[in-house]
Amino acid sequence: MLEKVEQFKNENELLQDVHVVGRTSYATVEAKTSVNNLQYFKQQLVELEEQMEKEDLFIAL
Repeated sequence: MLEKVEQFKNENELLQDVHVVGRTSYATVEAKTSVNNLQYFKQQLVELEEQMEKEDLFIAL
């Protein structure tokens, strides 16, 4: 489980706090809603907005 948490943090450099749901090897590691992760959520929002703009342009064509 600790390896899974460490891997998730390494993939998302802006993450400070994580939340683990479950106790088995199938547990889910997620970003914790906290002030420490504010930059992470801002970046996710920017990426989502860019993706939506690309899809809107693609649909318009």
